[in-house]
Amino acid sequence: MEIMPFPSVTHTDVPVLETDADAIVLVVPKSDGAAVDPQGWDGLGASLTAVGFTGAAGSFQRIHVPGVALPVAVAGAGAGRRRVRPLAEGTALGGYRFAGYKKEAPKARASRVSVHTAAAPSEADRTAVAAIAGAVALVKDLVTTPAEWLGPAEFAETAVEAVAGLPVEVEVLDESALQDGGYGGILGVGQGSDRPPRLVRLTYSPADAERHVALVGKGITFDTGGLSLKPAASMVGMKYDMCGAATVLAVLRAAAEMALPVAVSAWLCIADNMPSGRATRPGDVLRMLDGTTVEVLNTDAEGRLVLADGLVAASRTNPDLLIDVATLTGAITVALGNRHAGVMGDEDAVAEYLAAAERVAELAWPLPLPAHMVDELDSPIADLQNAKIGDPAGGSLFAGLFLRHFVGRVSDAADAPRIPWVHLDIAGVGMNKGAPYGFTDKGVTAATVRGGYAAALRLAELGKDVVLVEKDKLGGTCLHRGCIPTKALLHAAEVADATRGAAGIGVQASFDGIDAARVRAYREAIVAKKFTGLEGLIATRGIRVVRGEGSLEAGPAVRVGDDLYRGTDVILATGSFSRTLPGLEIGGRILASEQALELDVVPERVVVLGGGVIGVEFASVWRSFGVEVTIVEALAHLLPAEDVSSSKALERAFRKRGIAFQLGRRFSSITSREDGVTVSLDDGSQLEADYVLVAVGRGPATAGMGFEEAGVVIERGFVRTDERLRTDAAHVWAVGDIVAGLQLAHRGFQQGIFVAEEIAGLSPVLVSDVDVPRVAYSHPEVASVGLTEAQAQERYGSDAVRAYEYNLAGNGRSEIIGTAGIVKIVRKVDGPVVGAHLVGDRVGELITEAQLAVGWEAHPEDIAPFVHAHPTQSEALGEAFLALAGKPLHAL
Repeated sequence: MEIMPFPSVTHTDVPVLETDADAIVLVVPKSDGAAVDPQGWDGLGASLTAVGFTGAAGSFQRIHVPGVALPVAVAGAGAGRRRVRPLAEGTALGGYRFAGYKKEAPKARASRVSVHTAAAPSEADRTAVAAIAGAVALVKDLVTTPAEWLGPAEFAETAVEAVAGLPVEVEVLDESALQDGGYGGILGVGQGSDRPPRLVRLTYSPADAERHVALVGKGITFDTGGLSLKPAASMVGMKYDMCGAATVLAVLRAAAEMALPVAVSAWLCIADNMPSGRATRPGDVLRMLDGTTVEVLNTDAEGRLVLADGLVAASRTNPDLLIDVATLTGAITVALGNRHAGVMGDEDAVAEYLAAAERVAELAWPLPLPAHMVDELDSPIADLQNAKIGDPAGGSLFAGLFLRHFVGRVSDAADAPRIPWVHLDIAGVGMNKGAPYGFTDKGVTAATVRGGYAAALRLAELGKDVVLVEKDKLGGTCLHRGCIPTKALLHAAEVADATRGAAGIGVQASFDGIDAARVRAYREAIVAKKFTGLEGLIATRGIRVVRGEGSLEAGPAVRVGDDLYRGTDVILATGSFSRTLPGLEIGGRILASEQALELDVVPERVVVLGGGVIGVEFASVWRSFGVEVTIVEALAHLLPAEDVSSSKALERAFRKRGIAFQLGRRFSSITSREDGVTVSLDDGSQLEADYVLVAVGRGPATAGMGFEEAGVVIERGFVRTDERLRTDAAHVWAVGDIVAGLQLAHRGFQQGIFVAEEIAGLSPVLVSDVDVPRVAYSHPEVASVGLTEAQAQERYGSDAVRAYEYNLAGNGRSEIIGTAGIVKIVRKVDGPVVGAHLVGDRVGELITEAQLAVGWEAHPEDIAPFVHAHPTQSEALGEAFLALAGKPLHAL
């Protein structure tokens, strides 16, 4: 059978006005719902503006291009790299038209489609578009072909032809082979027809496949209902009853064309269901492939009989996932209408399929397999009955329960769990008899082809091997030279401060000084314990660790020494390094944070250059250890990236503790001596100290690892990525400190999880930097999430923003532990919370509650009714929310 043509799809980055196409679709960037300026778009800006096009998402105008006079459709659809493939795929799907059997064939909708975008699709995207569009076309052609020309034998022959030239093995079982094999369900359905049934098994099994998905499709090439004859009107369109088998054939072919690293087998259960003297009669008993006997009460419930044999056969290959597809029950249309496929089966497998379907915009809805209906399967003379006569309730659910009986188990044990299984009832969605909607045309829809492909891809991704290249110790800066060791020091500092103040609350204790060696041993013991746990976790997960310095190469691949490691994807997570200032070389008495951690003495005086997070944390530790500390900060406040109220509260606390700081000052030179250093500032003053800590932030570690040579673009030292953390090199991703933005370990964790799930096809949501919590673990702590008050006013306007600041002096728990500070909440007037800023000891433990409020765009009025335990510091958050909701409790 000849596959009907669909338009060729090509990509170009030439200016759109230079196209020779008959129509132009211009894709413009998304803008979070706001209007974007159309000026400069390939010379079309003036024309777009003239007709009132704003660029807002969803806007649409039809205009004429100056000098070309051709219709142009303009829509806010987004033009990023991840949009190119859906655009091309959509045009290919939309361009399909069945040539049909008319005297004059209908004109093609388009002979070719040229996609004009600056971002070029990858070769993998090009292959995917062709494979998926071809798969959809194959199903539409097969299902639309009249049954007179597509009986079981012809369908089997077409399946063989469809995978010719691909690495697919095909086995066709004819009537004799089906009898020898014991396929009683397929034979029983097909025995009334002059055209004997077939079972086609196709197997795609690449060498690198670690997972296997088995697909079983109902292939009733014409369904009269058998002796339980359908009414004339119901029989129209019954050539469509082989949609399921056509679908699984198309999915397997697409997987082979794209060389997916997952094994896919497809079982096409093909038969005519016809009335005759040989046909199965109501009341007959069939013996299925696994020996189960079934009393046939309704010969028009034939699909489940052929699928039962297919499910048993597929189960014997021990797949990781089993999916059956069928236009199975009219009841599914009653339940879900004509746009949603019904999905039943194993709970986790159903959830995975629904996520896959959502990614490709195919509508599907989960349905239960109620335990109380299992008894309805019982037959008085056989193991099962295939239908409920005179009781239409739950017809689709009954069919699902019937099929589940034939799903095999993961081992030979009688109580072993069943193979993960999904049943797709597409009786409602396989054919669209109404007007087109979305990308769904009138006629055969090929529903679940793209969802089935996405499910197979998801299975492949979840089975990926992981190789971790590390030149130093697992855990990186955070575990060994940052988060964990510095917080261990901060805890030691907290104990020192508590000991000094013990007598004030009646506890007899004395502070005799700091044993630097024992503090270091305590810190190293914590790091060692966490490191050992991480190594064990990596080993347990089966992750291979390669020691050495890696260099990125095209492919993508990573070279470590003489060894080259190729993968489907590479994730760059090379971290950061301590920055220094021009003219300053780290060494001796000039320290970066790494050297400061390794000091084996407690100095008397330290100058800290930089009042950011690293600077204030080390200043806080040293002051608790009895060191005289002076911070030099070039900007107007400590922690200048934080809300000014937080900065001022910290400055008040530091003054009270005796930590000196000079704001708006820069160093001009440093003179290092054997016994100390002299720091000269830009105002001519000088500071004497034992050491200088250079705490001016961290830089991205991107140099010397082949990034740019492999196609990764570096901007200001950072790796350029799109909104899904893809770099400019195909299948190369970047996470953590090398991606511009907050340089925080938990941001890197979240980005790593996001990319892993994105590779696995889970469509995860990336948390924006503004929603990532930030904590400076000084004494007192400074924690924040969301926008500062100034940022909110700049974004929304001063009159549209309201802030409330609650003083911790009114909080009982804060008074008990002896901390001062603030809780400041920023909201949009009559709108959600957009920022939270906290200062005080241990407030870092409260920031997650604030993060939820900001991330969920909660209104203070929504949060105010929730009760906070008393006495806790969290009550301070509650007080602030109450105040902003107009219901102040203890606040003014």
